Amino acid sequence: MDAIAILDFGSQYAQLIARRVREANVYCELFPWDTPAEKVLALQPKGFILSGGPASAYAEGAPYILPYVLESGLPVLGICYGMQALTLALGGRVAVSQSPSSAMPCPTARAVSDVEDGMMPHSANELRSSVR
Repeated sequence: MDAIAILDFGSQYAQLIARRVREANVYCELFPWDTPAEKVLALQPKGFILSGGPASAYAEGAPYILPYVLESGLPVLGICYGMQALTLALGGRVAVSQSPSSAMPCPTARAVSDVEDGMMPHSANELRSSVR
């Protein structure tokens, strides 16, 4: 059975994310972000979704990605705070947006690998409009 593990960083939308995954006929389970590897990996997930949350990535005691998530080699999708946590876990930097818009609470993503070098940054709104 194909399954996705959703790690919840405190998002008010975690249940909605799970529902949307299930509507795509994919089994998923929702776990707190700090669930031990044995419990999450027992699901034998094909990938992870890291939900958003209210924390600041640099706040003392902020949730973080446990090593087994990246060590698994499985695909990982970070949503809002989950993307910030993923960025930090991979050695990146999270900065406050200079945009006054409250319509884009998620960070702006910019490709930084050698393969993606030279690509333009994409805002969340640009990405949303490109998939519609």
